[in-house]
Amino acid sequence: MGLHTNASRLSSIKLVNTGPTDELNLDPLAPRLNVITGDNGLGKSFLLESAWFMLTGHWHMLPAVVTNVAKAAAITASLRQSSRAEPRASRWLRAQQGWSPPNDDKELRPGLVVYARVDGSFSVWDSHRNVEGSILRNGVELPPPRVYPFS
Repeated sequence: MGLHTNASRLSSIKLVNTGPTDELNLDPLAPRLNVITGDNGLGKSFLLESAWFMLTGHWHMLPAVVTNVAKAAAITASLRQSSRAEPRASRWLRAQQGWSPPNDDKELRPGLVVYARVDGSFSVWDSHRNVEGSILRNGVELPPPRVYPFS
């Protein structure tokens, strides 16, 4: 069996003025397995948190912090499906003290995203469920939960 033809994957990510370094660029990412190593405190978990945000539009826990508030900060990524690539970008909004949502192309969805952490917790996000309308509970229409966290 080959890869699912509609599956999308993160093919690159770049962090500017965000987290433990001025700039971090992983381009290209391999289609299946990437091994990220380094000493404690270098930003491996931070990189995974940022990748989760670019795929889902939601932070697993706390949002990323800006390294230097006097400079612009951004997280950019590329989501690839077959030969088609979609750039995504999020900018730090000083006035709101938060990140702009990454642009979301409903044609190019990452599908099911699972984020497992070293502490044993994990989160699940389903792009199809989150885009496909609301949940009906006791006759009341509710928006679907964005992220399913487990600890």
